[in-house]
Amino acid sequence: MENKPQKFNFSLNCSEIRILRLMTESSPNKSMPRNLLSDFTGVDVNTIRRMETESDFNPGVFTLAKIANFFNVSLDSLLVKKKAKS
Repeated sequence: MENKPQKFNFSLNCSEIRILRLMTESSPNKSMPRNLLSDFTGVDVNTIRRMETESDFNPGVFTLAKIANFFNVSLDSLLVKKKAKS
């Protein structure tokens, strides 16, 4: 019997993206608004909103890389790996 490789699906870790933004202060005691994160990363503010709220949204690897680079985290920390249904 041959071992088949496991298949996985990935989705956005919306809560992690939102937490990273909210924990980043743009000024004393104020979390970073989406429009400021957009200015710093070049990622459209609506894309950032969707990344924080829609786990099935697929922004693309370059967009994820911009967000990960800004927060100094790995790409995989922005994703959730789930075992694919057979």
